[in-house]
Amino acid sequence: MDDKTCTEYDDVEFTCEVNKPDKTVTWYRDDVQLKPSDKYQITEENVTHTLKINNVPLEESGEISACVGDDRTSAKLTVKGSYVCICIRSHSLSIILFYSFYFLIDMHVLVKFLVLIKVIRFFL
Repeated sequence: MDDKTCTEYDDVEFTCEVNKPDKTVTWYRDDVQLKPSDKYQITEENVTHTLKINNVPLEESGEISACVGDDRTSAKLTVKGSYVCICIRSHSLSIILFYSFYFLIDMHVLVKFLVLIKVIRFFL
């Protein structure tokens, strides 16, 4: 599986292929099993198995794994969020655009980063 990066509230898909169509794939996020629901759509077509995560929140960042018996494949999911900060002072207006994302350092450490995109300043 490939690592994926998406923006907060987008949908994201992970796929894996098995060697025989009769194999059952179990999906996990950070070792917690994912069950089919409105949020997690789990499908299979022949040997291709797909996990679609709908409306992904920032805290969904982590390791996504597909397991068949003792075999396991994993990928990192990084979710970015975008934010706007508006600052008003007596003679100026500043609009600060930045996005945040979570990054999985290891199985137990999730770090939130804020990245400045642009500062727009208007003088009144």
